[in-house]
Amino acid sequence: MLWAESPPASARANLRSYAAGLRRVLNTASGGDRLSSGHQGYRLRVRPDELDLRLFDDLTARGRAAVNEGDHRSAVERLRAALDLWRGAAFDGLAHHNVLYIEASRLEESRLSVFEDHAAARLARGEHEDLVPELRAQTVAHPLRERLWYLLITAQHQCGRPGDALRSYDRARRALRDELGLDPGADLRQLHQALLARDLSPVVGPLLPQLNPVHEPDPPAPALMAPGASSRSGESWPICQLPTDTADFAGREDLLSCAATLLARSKVTRPSTAVPVVILTGLPGVGKTAAATHLAHRLRGTFPDGQLYVQLGSARGPHRTSSTVLGDLLLSIGVPGSAIPGSDSQRAALFRSKLADRRVLVVLDDALDTSQLQYLLPGGSGCAVLVTSRARR
Repeated sequence: MLWAESPPASARANLRSYAAGLRRVLNTASGGDRLSSGHQGYRLRVRPDELDLRLFDDLTARGRAAVNEGDHRSAVERLRAALDLWRGAAFDGLAHHNVLYIEASRLEESRLSVFEDHAAARLARGEHEDLVPELRAQTVAHPLRERLWYLLITAQHQCGRPGDALRSYDRARRALRDELGLDPGADLRQLHQALLARDLSPVVGPLLPQLNPVHEPDPPAPALMAPGASSRSGESWPICQLPTDTADFAGREDLLSCAATLLARSKVTRPSTAVPVVILTGLPGVGKTAAATHLAHRLRGTFPDGQLYVQLGSARGPHRTSSTVLGDLLLSIGVPGSAIPGSDSQRAALFRSKLADRRVLVVLDDALDTSQLQYLLPGGSGCAVLVTSRARR
């Protein structure tokens, strides 16, 4: 991360010099051994109240707990305090090498999710008038986030502006179609129908806290689990991370039937301990992701414990590393951040262990090559993997 390209021959010596200088500054300022070295590298000792990310995670968890308890005033205060810790984009001013780019994207996703939860809690307190301009600005910056549109439309309706709410729905629909070729999801469509009927009472209340669940850094309490979840080891099951299916998907029936047969093979008719893996390859733009998403939705009943979805590629940056993907997968199935190992092999082993006795479909979208997949495959034969890739190797 210190060198944009390949490191110089003196990189190891340079690192030691940098660390020694940093140790002198930190240890002098704190009066203690804040940065120490050992046979495995360097250790930086940080108190819980010194790390802004730790404070952000703690305030977020407490704010969401207050939401589930119906204490919207406390939820607003805690989530606002979490958002106030941000002073611009993550790592603002630093060169975004591969690892920093991925981590910055993850942190921005966390910030947006907390903003949405904060807005939902404020809506519950009747603060719709003040929320409309804030939510409108966020939908301009992030036009593909359906929950932001949901919150904006709801706030506009509560302000007595049904025309503005309907126009916002139309903008959301056009943004999703233009960018993704998709129609709005079921929640937004249901809200639209409620707007036309001038009755949002059965829609707004139950859906606001559920549109964008985000896993906390610590194991969730039972009230935070998804519907039908098991409380075993704090894990949330089942889980579905699939993108919205295409409403008018047509064709490719032979391909989809063949892939479904391979993925959903019966242990009775075809006994095997291997994990079925199907790879859809093709040039960019031919519809690999749409086909994989459509097939995965078809197979939800075959994999009742859940469907995990990972977008490995990125149009705006490098492909995601296995380490980052595994970290996100472990968080999504209920593993607290503090319990996620550091190395790829340890993360992969924990991921396989968590899925060993489950029936889960893992969808890996836009894989670069087979080396990117080696750590992302579950070990239990009850699971299956569906991959899309531009390459055949």
